[in-house]
Amino acid sequence: MSLIQPFRALRPRPDEAARVAAVPYDVVNTDEARILATDNPLSFLRVSRAELELPPDSENCRHSWHLYGLRLNLDKLDMTRAQFIEELRQKNICASVHFIPIPLHLYYRTLKLRGVCRNTLMEYPRLVSLPLHAGLTDQDVQRVIEAVKSTLARHARSHRTAINQEIADAAMQTRA
Repeated sequence: MSLIQPFRALRPRPDEAARVAAVPYDVVNTDEARILATDNPLSFLRVSRAELELPPDSENCRHSWHLYGLRLNLDKLDMTRAQFIEELRQKNICASVHFIPIPLHLYYRTLKLRGVCRNTLMEYPRLVSLPLHAGLTDQDVQRVIEAVKSTLARHARSHRTAINQEIADAAMQTRA
């Protein structure tokens, strides 16, 4: 027997409903969706057709469409996701935020919703996209892996705790 239960839906305010509403994702192609969402940051097409946030294809550039998602164990690091991304950037590795949860998109922030997408919002600060895709050489992939490993090792809380303990022990010996 099936159990059907009501759930809380997200509904736009009546005065903004037309700006949020979007055609189904599969009835327009990317170019048509891009036109429909132009100058409308509230359009749900920006969620259902996430590729609209990417630059349009051109003959002068290539995109990967493939990223490797990494979940940071922030409780074991002495750095934030932003600091992790910045440190990789300094090593010429272009990591980025993996996704932005719906409640953090412009329109939904104005609703001041509580308790929506709790798990997503909890995981969001931990997720990073790494530029690992089929177009990279084995050497490129190894460089990304080594940069991630060395950054995580340098910022591991246990590593920091051990260093801090050594400093504290040395300070105590100096006093004695």
